[in-house]
Amino acid sequence: MASNLDISSSIYSYLPFSDDRIQFLDISDWTGQAIKLNRKFYTDLIMKGMKMETSFPDKKKEMIIEHIKERTEGVEGVYILIGDGEDLEDGIAYIGETGNFKQRMSTYFSGTSKENEDKDFCSEIFFFSKRGKLGGAGLGEPLRKAIETKLIQKSKKIKRYKILNSQENYSGKLSLIQQDAVEHFYWSIKIILQHIGITLLKEKIKVIEEDTRNYFICTEKGADARMYMGDTGFVVLKDSIIIKEHTPSLSRQNKKVCGLREQLKKEDILKEQGDKLILLINQEFSSATAAGEFVTGGHYNGFDIWKKEENPKITLGQFLNNESSYST
Repeated sequence: MASNLDISSSIYSYLPFSDDRIQFLDISDWTGQAIKLNRKFYTDLIMKGMKMETSFPDKKKEMIIEHIKERTEGVEGVYILIGDGEDLEDGIAYIGETGNFKQRMSTYFSGTSKENEDKDFCSEIFFFSKRGKLGGAGLGEPLRKAIETKLIQKSKKIKRYKILNSQENYSGKLSLIQQDAVEHFYWSIKIILQHIGITLLKEKIKVIEEDTRNYFICTEKGADARMYMGDTGFVVLKDSIIIKEHTPSLSRQNKKVCGLREQLKKEDILKEQGDKLILLINQEFSSATAAGEFVTGGHYNGFDIWKKEENPKITLGQFLNNESSYST
């Protein structure tokens, strides 16, 4: 059974508008399809029948609405509801499966039922189904439940989002072909989410202690921090010494990093040590610059301020350039 998509794939994304109201997503050689919907836009347009706010001609508006309906009305599949995070989490998520997407969303987002209150956190809706009109054939209830279970289990294990689901086990039996289909569907969902910046299924970076090539230090402004560079990000390591205050300019340029610093202080994960702070857990970042801003409290180029641990004359940028030249 395949454990991942080990073939080259292309992701096709179509945004009808300049904002994020709708996004149609497909992967080459995948029998599934995906749609991302802004919750308010979807409920206003489809459930309340409100007019689409756009200068598009009527013909194009009709085509967009028809395209949405083809991927959602009476269609079976799995969905993920996403909302803003709390504390240190990247977001809040609820994962489910349904034999009728529009009907299920109606139970969540119309009226004042308990179901509606429970899903009020949601700002974005992701729906994954089989390709073709009405979702096509082959994504019946056993497959949907198995995919739902895998998504819940994986996202809970990764722990980037607060997962609101309580149940996470599917006891039904699947054939080998069905198991492979579940695996393929899961990996396609993972690729799509990561492509558009949703970290729900993105594994956290594992620090490999014996890989000495990938350790860097930052001593800018009196900091004394150590960082590990992984394949998909950068980890500032526990016991790093962090500058206590951040600059006013960083508050304007990177509110997310400033917010993280303040939150970690409240959580006693950044603890005072004299006129500095000490980091008590490993903290992952998507860029070296964000990691450097977190450490220094100021705006710096991460390729310049992180230096090789065993040879501080070599910057991260120089190291990456050398690595690239060796690989080619």
